[in-house]
Amino acid sequence: MEPLVFDGWSGITRTLFVGTLAYVALVVMLRVSGKRTLSKMNAFDFLVTVALGSTLATVLLDNAITLSEGATAFALLIALQYLVTWSSLRAPWVKKLVTGEPEHVAHRGRLLPDAMHRTRVTEDEVLAAMRKAGHAGFDDVAAVILETDGAFSVVARDEGGGRDALEGVRGPARTDEPTSPDVATILDASSGARRPWTARGRRWAMGRRLALWALVVSVLFLAFGGLYGGLSMLRDPSGASLGMDVVLPRIPVPNYVLPGIFLVVVMGLMPLGLVYGLLARPTPPWAATIARLSGHHWAWTGALVLGIVLVIWLAVQAWMIGFSWPIQFVTAGNAVAIVVFALLPAVRGRYVAPGFEERRARRRTA
Repeated sequence: MEPLVFDGWSGITRTLFVGTLAYVALVVMLRVSGKRTLSKMNAFDFLVTVALGSTLATVLLDNAITLSEGATAFALLIALQYLVTWSSLRAPWVKKLVTGEPEHVAHRGRLLPDAMHRTRVTEDEVLAAMRKAGHAGFDDVAAVILETDGAFSVVARDEGGGRDALEGVRGPARTDEPTSPDVATILDASSGARRPWTARGRRWAMGRRLALWALVVSVLFLAFGGLYGGLSMLRDPSGASLGMDVVLPRIPVPNYVLPGIFLVVVMGLMPLGLVYGLLARPTPPWAATIARLSGHHWAWTGALVLGIVLVIWLAVQAWMIGFSWPIQFVTAGNAVAIVVFALLPAVRGRYVAPGFEERRARRRTA
């Protein structure tokens, strides 16, 4: 039986010696890197802080980890944090990708149902944040914002109308603006009383969310399938592990390396990026060109194009090797589903680029 209370002085001596040196090394690195390393401005900063503490504990208690390995881990985490913050200052899209952006969950006396659903925030949590900020109702609150670190900020109404602190805050998005009481939860600005959704409004909102999530799940399924198939081909270029070695003589490549790379990049990594774009709707500078050409957000455009390309690719595949594996039928069905879900009005309307409808109306009347 291993000792539970005392196992000799060697372990205690090592802990005291290595622990002291590791602590000193960590303090020195933190001082050199600056105060920003331990700040908790967003979830990424919190993750780095926790990782540094976990690494220090591992160095103290795990005899298999040497002091030099622990110091290297400290340096790596701090260097990565410095690289991310440095890049965030110079490239806004990096900051948005890593830390996200603050978002309105309540605005001008009403809750924003789409934003609350997207950020998984309940009405009770918003009201609790208002109480903590000393506000009893929505009559003196201009906005409630979910910050990038997960905390709520409650902005009081300003008679002067200043909005400097709201620059860079997402929303309220166009799809969050209610067109009638049927599609939003309206809050009385004078009393804070909530007018409940009508049955028609609930069905409309639920249908729109289901259509969006159907598209997201279809693209995510494609990503997992592409990564699995591509990595399997790269691990075994002969295709024997997938039962596709008999097809190799019928395709114009000597092995499955190139098809594996295609699956990993085009059918695996690219759909993962599209899923992020569909859910977070970031707008990097290069996306303006896509929005101008297609009239929609780049993630929606990419999902639609990817579905069409997949349908064409499967048609070529059927012409070359035929349809004989169940996975081909599943992939074909998923490709058609991506195209259909992307073209649904409830999904397509959510990703219309700002000003696109106005430009199209002007072209029609010209």
